[in-house]
Amino acid sequence: YASFWSTRMSYISKENSDGSADWFVLDRETGLPLKDILAQAWEERYNYTSHENEKVKTGEFRTDDQGYIHFPPKTSGSRNSNYFFRLSMNNERLITQSEYHRPV
Repeated sequence: YASFWSTRMSYISKENSDGSADWFVLDRETGLPLKDILAQAWEERYNYTSHENEKVKTGEFRTDDQGYIHFPPKTSGSRNSNYFFRLSMNNERLITQSEYHRPV
């Protein structure tokens, strides 16, 4: 069995050449923008001491009135990182299933 989540949130994203990302968070039923959505950016990093991957929250952001949010370029010293995002609205959560590989 696998977990299954359903939410009214959806998003459109674009990765930019500088490593930043632009997103629009929308109501998936109406297509209207969702404002004041909490968006958390997470990075998965390899810990060479514990020899395990660690998930580290790298920032919190909120969508504007148009559902827009800008994630700045990563600033970590690691060469490559995997990112995922968690969106929260009331009691609903949307976590990106695929991780974004963003080079420095």
